[in-house]
Amino acid sequence: MGTIAFIASLLFLHIVHSNNLGFSPDSMAYLEGAKNIKTGNGFIYNNGDLINHWPPLYSLILAISSFITNTDLLYTGKYLHTVLIIGVIFVFNRILNELRINKYLSIFIIVLILISAPFKIFLWQLSEGLFIFLLLSSFYCFALWLKDRSRKYLILTAIFSGLFFLTRFAGIGFIAAYILSIYFFSIGSNSKKIKNVFLFLIPLFLIITPWLLYAKFMDSDLQDGFFEMYTITGKKLGNFISVIKNWFFGSYFAVKSAPFVLILILFEIIKNRKRFFKLIPEYFIGYQRSIYVAFTLIISYTVFLFISASFFVNGIPFDNRILIPIFPFLIIIIATLLQFAFKHDFKLIFYCSIAFLLTSFATSGVPVYKEYYKNGLGFTQMKWKNSPTLDFISRDENMVYYSNANELLKLHTDKVANAFPNNSKKEQLQEVKKELENQSAQIVIIENFGWPSYLVPKNLILKEFRNFNFVNFKDGLIISGPSICK
Repeated sequence: MGTIAFIASLLFLHIVHSNNLGFSPDSMAYLEGAKNIKTGNGFIYNNGDLINHWPPLYSLILAISSFITNTDLLYTGKYLHTVLIIGVIFVFNRILNELRINKYLSIFIIVLILISAPFKIFLWQLSEGLFIFLLLSSFYCFALWLKDRSRKYLILTAIFSGLFFLTRFAGIGFIAAYILSIYFFSIGSNSKKIKNVFLFLIPLFLIITPWLLYAKFMDSDLQDGFFEMYTITGKKLGNFISVIKNWFFGSYFAVKSAPFVLILILFEIIKNRKRFFKLIPEYFIGYQRSIYVAFTLIISYTVFLFISASFFVNGIPFDNRILIPIFPFLIIIIATLLQFAFKHDFKLIFYCSIAFLLTSFATSGVPVYKEYYKNGLGFTQMKWKNSPTLDFISRDENMVYYSNANELLKLHTDKVANAFPNNSKKEQLQEVKKELENQSAQIVIIENFGWPSYLVPKNLILKEFRNFNFVNFKDGLIISGPSICK
């Protein structure tokens, strides 16, 4: 397994070196946080506001790694994600060993997750990679606690839980699952069960309390949302189901072959129905606690998402990034089912499932990595690296820029870049106009980038600055002074 981890890490490092890690607005926020931590300013945006939408651990580790290695934050992120890939392989393998999964089946499962489309999250400069590593580490420690009831493993579970909470607030859903599992799987009286719960909670709170106090000291709420009832739309429910479906049936081949594979599996179940149904209790007895905990983690996290989307943050997207934390636990459950089929000689079920999963994941996941290798992702796509508009700006004199793609400017030109005023503050365009007239600022419009609905519309900007100088490029335009208005 060490060889697989080494080869996978080299391959991953080669892929990410072909292009920078994928960047999104969230990536830029993490980078701003890391930059300001590194300079001693704290976990803040460049404007001085506390970054309160995420906890600080990912940016903190990025900043510390950059400081120790004396490398740029962008390059540090590449190596950090490579280390995380190795860590995930190692921990996942330990979990499979703890579940007594066959050695060769374990190798297959590891290969499966590495080529899966959901794990493309490791190609982005985001905190999910760190979150998954810490989450799997907590699950492994909890599995060890279930086996020998040693307090040290329960404390380690709490430590990793605190760390993944400091990586993403969504960790609350998994912490709730651990509390329930500790209570119900503790041996002894109610007082013993409650004692174990507190043994978990105390180190957990010791880890997260400094961040809570820091946020309080900065006079900021931990989230931008507030308690208000929202409606879970059918579209969001559909997105949730669609994401799960695409994990396993995300390619044309998978969709078309699934009915035939299902028929073959049902054929063997019906053919050996007496032995099959007789052995089912053995499966639940053999993997009872680990499977129940995995199911509890999945359900608790899902419930947390729906509660959050219903009462707190209506903008939560039910996409791959949000749902990725439950993917490893689904794979763990699948691994135990395959082990059950292999152990009891249900060959048709075993080999059909193996073939389907491998080809399904390969045909949906490999193209993602291939596309990234060729063109990059997000703000680091080749079309932005080779943008004539951005290239012109990078060679231009230093000044303030206003743009619909200020993140692109920050990443590729290292210029001072601001977003256009919000739609509710259109009067601020007059201040921008004065800066253009004084030749201290320019406007940059990037085509095919997208125009956030909360910004002043493009047609208003073109109308407001129609008497200024326009320089057109094939992928954008630059508006500059001096004004020729009479």
